[in-house]
Amino acid sequence: MEHNESNGWGANPSGEFQHEDFTHGDASEVAAEYGAAASSTNEIPPKLILKDELFLEAVNDIVFSNTQVTIVSADPGTGKSTILPFFLTLQYEAHVVVTEPRIEEVDRLYNRAKKLAESSYANIEVLRSTGRKNELRAAARRGPKARLIYATDGKVANSIIHGRLFGVIEDKRDVFRSFLVIDEIHEMNLNMEIIVAKARDYINTLIAVGQAHEFQLFIMSATIQSNGETFKRLQAYLDAGGIDIAFRIIENEPQKEDLIEFSDQPLTVLESGSTEALVSRIEDQVNAIKAVDKDGGILVFVSSMFIAMDLRTCMQHHADVTSVHIVFRGTSATLRQEALNGGPGRIVICSNIAESSTLIQNIDYVIDTGTVRRSRIANEVVTLYEEKISQGEAIFRAARLRRGSPGKVYRLYTIDEFENFSVDPPSQSSREDPRMVVAIFCTRLGLERVSCRILEGYMVSNTTD
Repeated sequence: MEHNESNGWGANPSGEFQHEDFTHGDASEVAAEYGAAASSTNEIPPKLILKDELFLEAVNDIVFSNTQVTIVSADPGTGKSTILPFFLTLQYEAHVVVTEPRIEEVDRLYNRAKKLAESSYANIEVLRSTGRKNELRAAARRGPKARLIYATDGKVANSIIHGRLFGVIEDKRDVFRSFLVIDEIHEMNLNMEIIVAKARDYINTLIAVGQAHEFQLFIMSATIQSNGETFKRLQAYLDAGGIDIAFRIIENEPQKEDLIEFSDQPLTVLESGSTEALVSRIEDQVNAIKAVDKDGGILVFVSSMFIAMDLRTCMQHHADVTSVHIVFRGTSATLRQEALNGGPGRIVICSNIAESSTLIQNIDYVIDTGTVRRSRIANEVVTLYEEKISQGEAIFRAARLRRGSPGKVYRLYTIDEFENFSVDPPSQSSREDPRMVVAIFCTRLGLERVSCRILEGYMVSNTTD
């Protein structure tokens, strides 16, 4: 398989090394020399400080080590999706691509990184590539430069069909190395499967030609844990490909155990379609909150629109509630923005769509009911099942609490139930029709049609689950 700039992931494994000052010695010596030069010539602006400065210092060791893949676990808001990629781009004059599963997240992170680049006068380009906005074709005509690119994972996966990264072709480049950052890996959708598979092949190609130092992969999530299925499968998948990995945790602040209150009652599962018991529990909790903080904003996680509508009817008659909003996947953009950016004292009722959002303003309290509805596809039929959430999803929900808020996270289930939750949510790939997964995956990677069992060697997720 031919590997060059037009069908690679950033570096040029078959070409000559572009920096003549660093053409002697083996790969590790080259990397070490360039690392020293990069550290001395690129002074990080004060704003580029990750909340865990020790981790940022360790990034240099990670980059110039023999570790091709680093799995990063960090709480939401740590800076892993903005500061870390920005640091990589600026410090190493690199080509950095960050993938996100949703367009909204790409736009948000792009805007933040753009402002950061402008305020710090960094000599880099910040670009985005989504189905709505693609700034890469114009950038390619401006020649090689250190670039930070935010893109949807679908855009990256689709580009693999054409054997290139976003269709950007550069015969030569002035950047020393490239990084691929896969964010929100806990979702593990089919696009991510394709990207990880392509990255593994590309890393092995670079290793074969002695240029492994030119490309590194960062895989990140706020909830990935070493005892979870996501990490175990990634580790097994990369180990099978002969690739070294490292696991790092960013801890930017003390744990929030004192802000989390478990119930002494077990979680309420809907019976016979009745929402009365659960709505009553949520209403009691809201009343308790409003009794001590009438201006506190409350975010409530529920599993169905029926619960949300019944709860809104109850809450609209509450004297201390300024407004009640419902946010589900089908909510219009206008109503969603009104809900997520509203003032204090309001109640926002939502599904798991808010677990991946950091745009919810003025939230002082979170009420977590402990269940979620997941879509599962079997025999071409999509079915929604109410299921218990995972520990990872509970962490995401708790993270919606406004930083510095005196409020709490109220979990309407016991601590024993939480400890028995699965560590990770099921991957999206495992919830799709296996036949469709096989067909799309093989088409994207140019593989002949194979069985689900044979495909296990090519994919992180198990299609036979």
